[in-house]
Amino acid sequence: MPQKSPDLFYKYKDKIVALLALCFLVWLIFGSFLLFENYSDNFEIVTPQVIQHSGNDIADVQSGMVQSFVYPTSSYPVAVMIDNHSLARPQSGLSYAQFIYESLVEGGATRFMAFFNANESIERIGPVRSARPYFVDWASEYQSLYIHAGGSPEALEKISQGDVYDVNEISGYGTKYFWRGNDFSAPHNLFTSTEKIRQILVDWQLTDTSILLNNFFTYSNFISTSTATIAQEVSVDFSEGNTYDAHFVYEPIKKVYIRYDGGKEKLDNLNSQPIEVTNIIIQSIPPEEMVDEVGRLNLSIVGEGNGKLFQQGIVSNINWKKHLAERTLFFNQDGSPILLLPGLTWIMVVPNDRTILYK
Repeated sequence: MPQKSPDLFYKYKDKIVALLALCFLVWLIFGSFLLFENYSDNFEIVTPQVIQHSGNDIADVQSGMVQSFVYPTSSYPVAVMIDNHSLARPQSGLSYAQFIYESLVEGGATRFMAFFNANESIERIGPVRSARPYFVDWASEYQSLYIHAGGSPEALEKISQGDVYDVNEISGYGTKYFWRGNDFSAPHNLFTSTEKIRQILVDWQLTDTSILLNNFFTYSNFISTSTATIAQEVSVDFSEGNTYDAHFVYEPIKKVYIRYDGGKEKLDNLNSQPIEVTNIIIQSIPPEEMVDEVGRLNLSIVGEGNGKLFQQGIVSNINWKKHLAERTLFFNQDGSPILLLPGLTWIMVVPNDRTILYK
């Protein structure tokens, strides 16, 4: 059988190379399109109204509002009960929180409930501690995934009836979503992480992108300071002694408040950095009531009252209102919703017989 001459290939070499390049380009474009389609189906990007604590932020210059892009796995509100016992300090992960609630528990101690963006990489969060009924109420306001280790009888009863997704360490979830650390003694050594939390969101199919924590508040890059009162230090005397006194000092270069506990700068155990707070809300409520011999408390958080908002070294008088089973709303004196600056917001719910000082 006769064979083709090698000269024929060289004669049409340029045309063959061009044809192969064109075929490769078409394959590349089509393959990229399929890859993008598959990615979009699984990781839809949504644009909430407001900013997350960190991430790729986009400022809308005309409206002064801030937006950021987040993934569905980070969009569902996640609340974690955090121990604030002196033996639980320094806690891990607080500097990465979006919101932190602080209020009294028994014995004059305070406890935190911190909301996190599950899409962030936070390798340790805690120590995780037990639930109290008023924290359950606040978590319910956001239909949260609520992470804790046990709780008071009133809290556990409220969880069974409330609007939260309950992740209780002592209910069999154990090592799947938690672990015990070696650097703290029990019961102050229970931790979780955003990796574990993302697994919970997948296991429980919590992918509702219509529920975003920061959509419950209004954010702005700018606040009015023309008639403001200076407040570069803020102190709340929760109980006797100074172990659980909350103290904040304004840092004007970063425009944040640094948190102090017991006269010491509060550090995050993950990065050894101080906790920086952009917005401080103090919600004033009636004095607490003791409900049992252990000293557990009942807090009157339904109704309305007044409070303070601290931002950028100034203070404003605010009001709050909460109907039963509805979210707590915060208003300026003129009735408009308060504006929060992007960053960590610290909400302290304080009985009105406690001393609050600022200067």
